[in-house]
Amino acid sequence: MEKRAFIQRLFAIALGCALIILVSCKSRQTDNTEELARRTSRPEAVIVKTVRLEPSTFYHEIISNGKAFSLRKAVVPFKVNGIIEELYVKNGQRVKAGQLLAVIEDFEYKTSLTSARQNLTKADINFRDDLLSKYMTADTKRPKPDNIEILYSDI
Repeated sequence: MEKRAFIQRLFAIALGCALIILVSCKSRQTDNTEELARRTSRPEAVIVKTVRLEPSTFYHEIISNGKAFSLRKAVVPFKVNGIIEELYVKNGQRVKAGQLLAVIEDFEYKTSLTSARQNLTKADINFRDDLLSKYMTADTKRPKPDNIEILYSDI
C-alpha cells in the first residue's frame, strides 16, 4: 500500500510539473506597436501649419524643478551697522541708484549724538569759566593787552 501511495504522489508531482511547463511555454506574441503601426500605415503628406513668432507677454505658469540664479548680483553695504527697522524693497525687485532701500534703527546713534552735544556744551561752559576766572574776560575775539601779559606771565 505504501508503494501505491508513493507512485500516486510521484504521478501527481509529475503531472504538476508537466502542467507548469505547458503553461509557461506558450507561444510569444510580439506586441511591438511601432512595427505594427509602420506596417499598416500608408505614407501620406503631412500638413503643417506655421505661425510667425512675435514677442508678446506669456500668461501661462511654468512649473519646473531646479534652481534659478541671477546673472548679476549687487552688494549693498551700509555705512553703519545696525538692526534694520524698515525695509522698502522686496527680494528680486528692481531699484534705481539713490533709492532708499532700508532704514536702520538709530537709537544708539541718537544717544551718542545727545551725549556728544552735552559734552560740547560742558566743554564750552568750562572754557568760558576759565576765561572769566583767569583772564577776567568773556571776549575771545579782542583780548585786552593787559590780559595778554597775564596770559604769558602764567607760563
